[in-house]
Amino acid sequence: MACGLITGLCERLDLDCRVKELVTYVYALLDDEGARSLATTRVMLQQSITPSNLPAYKKGMAEAAGIVEMLIFHNNRQGI
Repeated sequence: MACGLITGLCERLDLDCRVKELVTYVYALLDDEGARSLATTRVMLQQSITPSNLPAYKKGMAEAAGIVEMLIFHNNRQGI
């Protein structure tokens, strides 16, 4: 799910691939990967979508869409 979430956020916010790497690394740090954060980041970025993990990937993408919609809504309410 994390890969779908990160990909969805980066795509919807139109972030470049370098920022995607940074976002993935921060996610790994927040997920308490500690010393393995960089290795985890590389694995996440290289992971291919297979039929078995497609539902989790799609769920992550859907969550990203909801987060971006919420950000847009709050920015519009604040006049940003």
